[in-house]
Amino acid sequence: MQARYYDPVIGRFYSNDPVGITNIHTFNRYAYANNNPYKYVDPTGEAAEITYKKNGSIQINIPISYSGSGYTYDNISSIKKSIANVWSGTYLVNGKDTYVNVQITKGNDLGVDNNVELINGPTSDIETQGKSFVQTYTDGTTSGEWRTDKNNLTNGSIGHEAGHLMGAVDQYDKMKWHS
Repeated sequence: MQARYYDPVIGRFYSNDPVGITNIHTFNRYAYANNNPYKYVDPTGEAAEITYKKNGSIQINIPISYSGSGYTYDNISSIKKSIANVWSGTYLVNGKDTYVNVQITKGNDLGVDNNVELINGPTSDIETQGKSFVQTYTDGTTSGEWRTDKNNLTNGSIGHEAGHLMGAVDQYDKMKWHS
């Protein structure tokens, strides 16, 4: 998944940053965001900003820019609630129960841009018969199409796709499709 793990005890990220070397300050592959992730944003747009709070909780902000025929105030509100319901809660982090709050922020606020087209009907994904999807490109940009019709904003589909915006990959076993 290419996640970056931070150890607050040693004050460093202890997993390699997959970005590679872009300048002398990032020569050390463990020096994520020039060792200052509060000031600098992930240049590859791994899609979410993670902040470790002083009270021990974790804040995850997912920046999204919306477009499309389903772009309405009510749909955006439903998306925000759905993602918060699916992902916010208490998790075991580094051996202790930790509250994690996940919220959507306006796209580009964090220097990354997840472009999501909201569609009232089937998406362009023919293989899944028009279901919602997210795609990450080799240049680090992320885009997707999310269905806003029926109950697609509240059935967990949007929460699932938000996981992809945070860098999670599908955990499907080898599946066989039957016609």
